[in-house]
Amino acid sequence: MRIYRDPIYLNKEALTPIANRFGIEVDTSIEVDTRDLTNKKGGFDAGATIPGTSIGIKGNLGGGTESEISQKRTVTAHPGAALNNLIEKLQEEESLIDLSDEQAITKSALIEIESDWELSPVTDQGRMLNLVLKQLLQNPNNIPKEVPVELIRDVLEPRPTDENQKLIFIRTNESADDMTVIALLDSKWLVGNNTEDDLEEDRTFFGLVETFKPEGGFYSLEKHFTRGLNREAWRKMKKPDREKLYNSLELSEEDLKFHGPLVVIKVIAVYP
Repeated sequence: MRIYRDPIYLNKEALTPIANRFGIEVDTSIEVDTRDLTNKKGGFDAGATIPGTSIGIKGNLGGGTESEISQKRTVTAHPGAALNNLIEKLQEEESLIDLSDEQAITKSALIEIESDWELSPVTDQGRMLNLVLKQLLQNPNNIPKEVPVELIRDVLEPRPTDENQKLIFIRTNESADDMTVIALLDSKWLVGNNTEDDLEEDRTFFGLVETFKPEGGFYSLEKHFTRGLNREAWRKMKKPDREKLYNSLELSEEDLKFHGPLVVIKVIAVYP
């Protein structure tokens, strides 16, 4: 039995190359050119309609003349359909892992996990860190001894609804022995009027394994939230200054670390 997965989050940028690899097109536009052509002997048939449109032609053009009427239509393959075709293809080939059967985890493997999920507090903490660093690291010589209260106040202002935000979701484990699963998303790929709240609780996350860490290892989200910043300035910032910055945000470097065993996935789609 085939089911239709109606995504509430869909990263088309990540979906397209993977689907194409399996011969599945995403957002492929096809132009259909429909023509009605008179002939010189008869004339245009009264009441003719251009196929695929609601345009009707009435009257007679008369013999001895030739006229052409055309209408172009565009047919687009919906990315939601491409997602469904891809998952069904992966299931047929048994190349989709889900962690339930203790399958081997490899980097860049495609994975589907149905579980309860929750938005990690690190999402907002990381956003504040990113905003502060963007302003402080524009010029490394301008890093103050104390982070200005005004800067912190500006950072705490509600973000614009159209601003892309890095979202960090954590799988809700049923037991202490369950592996931690961290899901990385971008708010710009939420479908329609859905928000991050709609991604919580019982949902299926489909994506690529970005990395995995055994027991004793750890994964830090610091690089995730400092991406695109002045890396040289960030590296030159002295450790006490970093600690002061973190403390001003009621955050520590350790708060951005998750300890193994864990798997990190870059999410392509989320559906109920």
